Formats: sequence, C-alpha cells, structure tokens
Amino acid sequence: MVEQIVVKSARKHLSIFISYSHFDNAVAIQLRNNLESAGFNVVEYGRDLAFSAKIESFNDKIVRCDFFIFVVSEQSADSRAVQCELGVAVRQSRANRGYLPLIIPIYAPNAGRRADGSRIEFFPYLESADSSFSEAYPLALVRGWDNFQNPSIDSYENLINQLLPKLYISNYNFDDESFFYETGVFDLYNDLFPGREQDNPRDIVRWVLNEDIGAVRDIELCPGRILTYSLDSRYCILSLAGRAVGLGFFTLEKKNNLVFGNYIAIQEHWRAGELAKSFLKAAIAEFQKIYGKFNGFVFEVELFDKYEIERIIQYLERQKEEFPGPNRKKLEFMDEKDSIEIRKFLRVYWYESIGCRFFMDRDSNTPLESRSPCLDPHADNWVEGEDKFWIMWKSNDSISVHVDDYSLWAQSIESIYIEILAKSLLEISTKKIEYWNYVNDIVSSILNSVKPECVCRASYLRRRDEDLFRRWVNLRMPLAI
Repeated sequence: MVEQIVVKSARKHLSIFISYSHFDNAVAIQLRNNLESAGFNVVEYGRDLAFSAKIESFNDKIVRCDFFIFVVSEQSADSRAVQCELGVAVRQSRANRGYLPLIIPIYAPNAGRRADGSRIEFFPYLESADSSFSEAYPLALVRGWDNFQNPSIDSYENLINQLLPKLYISNYNFDDESFFYETGVFDLYNDLFPGREQDNPRDIVRWVLNEDIGAVRDIELCPGRILTYSLDSRYCILSLAGRAVGLGFFTLEKKNNLVFGNYIAIQEHWRAGELAKSFLKAAIAEFQKIYGKFNGFVFEVELFDKYEIERIIQYLERQKEEFPGPNRKKLEFMDEKDSIEIRKFLRVYWYESIGCRFFMDRDSNTPLESRSPCLDPHADNWVEGEDKFWIMWKSNDSISVHVDDYSLWAQSIESIYIEILAKSLLEISTKKIEYWNYVNDIVSSILNSVKPECVCRASYLRRRDEDLFRRWVNLRMPLAI
C-alpha cells in the first residue's frame, strides 16, 4: 500500500474562518500562521486587530468558507461576537446537510474547564445578531483539537494533515471494506445519485476489492463457446477532514487497454474553488501510475441543449434581479428538469477543463451520439431501457497513441458497451445468447452510422459557453455534478 495522496493543488482554494475572543489572540495568530504556511486561505476575524475593521461582513465570509474554526475558552464562550459567528456557521452547515462549512473547535490553554472547574461541554451560540437567547452547541459532536493538553496527537501538523484534501483509491492505498463506511462515501453516493441509477454498495465493495482485480474471467455463452474478459476496477474517494466529498469509479478494460470513468461526482457545496478539477486531475495522474501504458480514458456524458442552458440561466438571473441585496430570496429552478440540464452542462465543462475532448462529427461540428444498451438483461423490453450518450476522451499523457480518431471511437464504444457492460451482465443473464446478440447489434449500428473520415476529437464548448459558465458561477447556486 502507498501513503495517502494529498491533492496539493486544491489547498489554496480552501478557505478557513477563525473565530475567537480577543483574549485568545496568541492562539489564533499561531493557528493562522501555521495554516497559511501550509497553503490555506485564512480569514481571521479578531476585533482587537487592526485589519478586522476592514472586514465589511463576517456573515458573508462564514457562509462562503470551507472550514469554520473557533477557539474554545471561557472568554470566547462568553463572547457575544463568537456566539454570533458560530451561530452563522451552524445555520449554514445545517442548510448544507453538514457538509459546508465543516466546524472544528480548537482549545485554548486550560480551555477545557471554566474558572469554577466545570468542563465546557456545550458552547453557546446565537441564532441571530439581535437574539437575546443562546442555543447550545455540543462540543462532543465534532473532533476537537487541544494542542496544549495533547501536543503529540493534537499538534498543528496533525490538524493541517486532517484538513488537507486527500485521495484514496481502492487496492492502492486502502483495501479494507470498513474504510468505505468510515469516510461516509456511500452516504454521499446516495445523496448524489437517484436510486434508480445506484448500484448496491455491497456490490461495489465486492467488485473493487474482490472480483474486478485484473484476472481473466470466462463466460459460457452457450455449449462450446466461451467468452473471456478482464477488468480492473478502482473506487476513488476524495476526503476532507475525514469526510467523503467526492467519489469516482474507474475500470481498466484490458482488451482495448482503456480506462472507463463512471459515477464521478463531487458534493455540490464543494464544487466551486477548483476542488472538483483538482480531484479529477489527481485521480487521472494516479491511474497513469497504477495502470501504466494504457491508451486513454473514456467517459459517457449525457446530451444537453445549449439553448436550454441559456434559457435556464436567464430565468435564474431574472430572479436574482427581482430580489437584490440582503432581501434576495433563494434562487430556484423552474423544475427538476432544469437542474438536471445544468448538471449535464457543468459535467462537460468540468471534463473539458482537464483536457477531455469529444468524439465529434466534422460535418455538423457536434458530438457523436452513442446508444447505451439496456442494463437490465432480465427486462421484457430492452429497447425501453436504452439511453443516448456522448463519449469523451482523455489521452494518457505518459504515452503516444498512433491510432486514427474513428478507431479510437470504435474501441471506446466496444470497451464500454461490450467488454465492460455486456460481459459483466451476461454472468447474471438467463438469456445470454439473445442479450449478447442484442448488444452487438446496437454497437454495430452505432459504428456503421458514421463515416470514418468524419470523426475527429475536439472541444464542444466555445467562447460563448465560457460566458454561460461565468454567468452560472455568478448565481452562486451549489449543485452536485
């Protein structure tokens, strides 16, 4: 097993808000210096510090931060300012289902107890700045850090290591089933994908730890006819402060020597700040180490309409204009279909930002469509279970592939639909020959529908689409992709 993989390029995009009483200046400044030296973006809000007067709105900074750290002491527990700041963080974290910001207590010297000897177990916070009644935040709810009582375990070095975004890959730097559940990655999986699209977590664990591990497997299609295939699947987990915020499923298909990326997503409140791009780039870089000389990565993406993206963003911008400033209401999509359409656009933007390109039709200058076979071999009507996708390609930067674009596209289609999906599903099918012929007919029809000389690899998004993305970002609507 290798050491943990730190996604170094992401740390400068992670912001940390430090809340504290002016009595705890020394602790806060030491903490800030350590965090900034490690490359984090730190917002320190101390009322006795000169630069604090320049901060126009701590509320907005807390809402937008990734980590909220508050220094625990008898003085800070009695500070209305700290209570108010913690209240903002608690409300925002609840609204984001506990994902953002992640709340972390840091204990000042002798902060574990009040002057009367009682331990600070509940930290008071205010629901609003003008509130006269404080709520109680249970400190046992989250991992606290006490560098003074436990200098070896709760050192600043260990705290920084905990905050750094980390990438974990099954059968590479973890091989224990319990690790999936410790990180909460399946909770994230349930949160990001609708039930109809999900695989059973037990199946995922079985595939990546025990079955799809590179061995050659045989399937008896019919008496006397054996099919073989070989898959090596890996599950990626992006973790912050011990909690999964991103995931991905990658499979090396050995016949065509391609890596298929599937179920790749990041929690919506961590989508901004380049973390998504850093995660995917780091995963691809590690797979180039793990798999060596494979040809490239292939991804399925859902079709979307650029004119629909324009319409949806205009609709949301009108809402924003209608309720400007502090009276602005939460922006809402017209319906769920609109949110799904935006997700498709963001996913393509994400993939293109790391160098993925579409297989395109030269004549129409649009992505080539593929048709996914039904993924339920037991279904009565397979045609009803089919779906359309575009295929994207990312070269393996460590090697040069001297193959024409049509051949790469054909290999990608065969790899996804025959070698990975069909052969895996044949093992559970009761109609093996019928299903096998059905999938092969679909693949043949896809490949025969395109003239080889018309296939090229290119970006689909243009300068106008870059403007659409900037307009989307300005709306500041978190959305998982």
